Amino acid sequence: MTDGIVVSFKDAVLRCSDAQTLWPSEWISDAILVFFYEVLAQRYPAVLRRGRISLWQPAVVELMCSLGEYAEGVLPPPSDIAFLPISDRYMDPSSISTHWSLLVIAPRTAYHLDSLSTSNETAARFTLAQFQACYRPPSSPSMAFDEVAMPLQSNAHDCGLYPIFLTHTVLKLQNEQEQQCDLKEAIESAAQRATPDTIDRLRRQCNEWIDRWALLLEEAKFPMEEWDQVQANIGMWEEVNVI
Repeated sequence: MTDGIVVSFKDAVLRCSDAQTLWPSEWISDAILVFFYEVLAQRYPAVLRRGRISLWQPAVVELMCSLGEYAEGVLPPPSDIAFLPISDRYMDPSSISTHWSLLVIAPRTAYHLDSLSTSNETAARFTLAQFQACYRPPSSPSMAFDEVAMPLQSNAHDCGLYPIFLTHTVLKLQNEQEQQCDLKEAIESAAQRATPDTIDRLRRQCNEWIDRWALLLEEAKFPMEEWDQVQANIGMWEEVNVI
C-alpha cells in the first residue's frame, strides 16, 4: 500500500502515515509539527509581522544545531521573537527523538516550555547557544533562560502536541490585542492552559479536522491553497466538537 498524500498546504504535506500519528496514543510525526506551523503562519500573518515573529520548522532548528554558525546563510532572517520546537535529538543527530518541547527566544530572554519539567533543558540550552552564535555578536551578553512552569503531561506520547498548542495560544492572545501584548504574560498564560485534558482534546480535534480536510479534497477535487479557503470550508480545528 502506498503512503499517499492526505492533505497539503503551501510547503507542508501530510501523508497517510503522518495523519495516523494523530490517532490516540501515537507519537506524532515531525510532519504534523511542520504542517500546523505552516497553517499558523498563514493564519496569523499580521501578528507575525507586527511582532517580528518567526516560526521555525523542526528541520531548520536541527540544521542550526548540527552546523552552528556555518548554517548562518541558510537560516531565517533575524526576528525579534522566534518559536523553536526542541527535540532531545538535537544534542546528537544520530539519536532517536524521544521528547519535544518549545523554546521562545525574545531579545533578552529565552523561555523554555517543557511538559516533562526540565527533561529537554540541556537540548534547549544547547539550541539557544547555537542561536546566539548565529545571530548575536560574540561580545553580546548571554541571554537569560527562563524555565516556564506548566502542568506535566500525563502520558509518554503527547509531547509533540504541546509546541503546537503553546505557539497557537500565544499567537491567538497576541491577535486579540490591538497592540502587542506582554510576551512573558502570554507565554505564562499559554503554559497554564496546557493541561493534559486540553492536549488530549487538541489531538482529537486535529485528527477530526484533518479528516474533514481530506474528505473535502476527495469529494471536491480541488486544493485549498489559502487560509481563507480552509477557514471557509472546514473552519478552525479548535471549533471541532469532540466527545
